[in-house]
Amino acid sequence: MIVVSRGSGWNRWEPHIHAPGTVLEDHYPASGMENYISALEAAVPPLRAIGVTDYCITRSYERVKAFKESGRLKACDLLFPNIELRLDTGTVKGSFVNIHLLVCPDDPNHVVELNRFLGQLRFTNNSLKFCARSRAYRAS
Repeated sequence: MIVVSRGSGWNRWEPHIHAPGTVLEDHYPASGMENYISALEAAVPPLRAIGVTDYCITRSYERVKAFKESGRLKACDLLFPNIELRLDTGTVKGSFVNIHLLVCPDDPNHVVELNRFLGQLRFTNNSLKFCARSRAYRAS
């Protein structure tokens, strides 16, 4: 017989957070990364898992990961890249359809392998052409 002495433990996860410098959704001031990291650290309840989101590139994740590796975001047990792909297929109301690629960070080469995969993608969205290898959106 198993005896459970406590109920469920709840942790706060934020799987979709854009960071300063993110492509298309950068609503942060230029000096915002330190304030951003401090705000994540001050969240109540503490953030146990954070999915750093960017469009088709890993740049934002890599920047936040560097802070984590330097000793910041101590309460965060799981930091992972959330790659957002915006399709040119729209909804009835004209919104974009987005796909999110959540990547497990357990493999030490996950960023290299993710960038290799993303580097093979080529697509057009409205008037934007994207080639992940160039790590940038370009107006056509």
